Amino acid sequence: MKKIGVSKDQIVRTAIRLIEEHKDVSKVNLREIARIIGCSASNIYNYYNSYEELLSDAQICIFKEHIAVPSFEAFEIEKDAEDILKKSIKNTVTFALEHPGLYRLIYLDGNLPESKEIVNVIKQNRVRAIGLIKKLSLKDIDEKEAYRISKILHAYLHGEICRMISGRIISETEDSYKKEVYTNALLIIEKLVKK
Repeated sequence: MKKIGVSKDQIVRTAIRLIEEHKDVSKVNLREIARIIGCSASNIYNYYNSYEELLSDAQICIFKEHIAVPSFEAFEIEKDAEDILKKSIKNTVTFALEHPGLYRLIYLDGNLPESKEIVNVIKQNRVRAIGLIKKLSLKDIDEKEAYRISKILHAYLHGEICRMISGRIISETEDSYKKEVYTNALLIIEKLVKK
């Protein structure tokens, strides 16, 4: 029987909070989540068939709150494509450094949730990136080429972010390293689209 006062949302929020605190999904388990909530671990199985199912719901929540296409209503895509892209790069790096456990869950440790909503968010982000790159290009590039450039940029950012959140940067302050990553990302864009 479900414990009164325990909800799926409470379970998910507690899991997310613990992932944030531990900065690592592998350090969180159902027993700890249940202890924090004040129920037995078996009680969580009234809501979830597995820990992986709970993590999938946590990912969906994180995607909705942090990864969905940000609103750039103050910008005009035709005039402000470069500013939008710069802001997107900064937001990505900032999110990863402020929420390393959540970044790990989304991009490293968890499977992609089978959610139409998440697939739509990913598609929206892809369409936005392709559009921005096409607007910035001094050459006439098609969507396939713009997508290829966006993947190169994403791979660079993801690689550097993984180095940062795993502590594999040497003799750099976080701020100077963030600035270097940001500058390098803009250089990649310039070399690929403005050449």
